[in-house]
Amino acid sequence: MHEMNADTENAQFRLFAFLSAMREWENKFATLFKQEHGGPEAHSDQAEAEVRPIYEKYLATVKAERLALSAGYPPKFDPDAEKIVSAELLNTNNVIIEALWTHPLVADFTERHRYTMTKRADEWRVKKRELYDFGRNKWIKQTL
Repeated sequence: MHEMNADTENAQFRLFAFLSAMREWENKFATLFKQEHGGPEAHSDQAEAEVRPIYEKYLATVKAERLALSAGYPPKFDPDAEKIVSAELLNTNNVIIEALWTHPLVADFTERHRYTMTKRADEWRVKKRELYDFGRNKWIKQTL
């Protein structure tokens, strides 16, 4: 079901803005986190300082445990790798967006993601990210 209305379009726009910001952050720190550049230990304060404004702008809630930062390749967040499969307006404040993520180098490696977007102060924010576990046939919550 791919309902398109102003809410689902705006929620998707905000989701992709978040994914873009996180991809830039992740690409930068994937390099800095390599041992030859000092590793995560040398850059964790900077990584946290640079991710916090992204979280505050795009996430529904910013929890301390979310700051268990990791960055690698391919980026966990990448708008170019996500293809929207469906967007459903649950109610005036919640949209569920499902997407297929395809590995940038391995075309037949895909994951099914589900994002819950919630409206706060008239702005769409990412509330939850889930990964579909085909083996267990259920959605598994993932850290944002």
